[in-house]
Amino acid sequence: MKKSFSDIDVVKQFISAPQEQPEEAHEETPAQAQQLEKTQHFKYKKGNKETKSVRMQLILKPSTVTKLKQAAAEADTSVNDFISQLLDSVL
Repeated sequence: MKKSFSDIDVVKQFISAPQEQPEEAHEETPAQAQQLEKTQHFKYKKGNKETKSVRMQLILKPSTVTKLKQAAAEADTSVNDFISQLLDSVL
């Protein structure tokens, strides 16, 4: 005898209904607010100082990366800060 699933909605047995949350449960926690700041693509300012909030990827020659690392080490700073300062001075 063959099994018959015509009287059973198999899909509905595996899908649960979304749980509704009360309105007051939608407040952002500090961690959620911080994560939201990281995902926004505009600049935040603290006082008069602009914060770093936008990421950018660059494709560089290996020799250029080596020179950047050496220059940052000589300046006693990170590569990121070195590049940021360099660009700020040029632009």
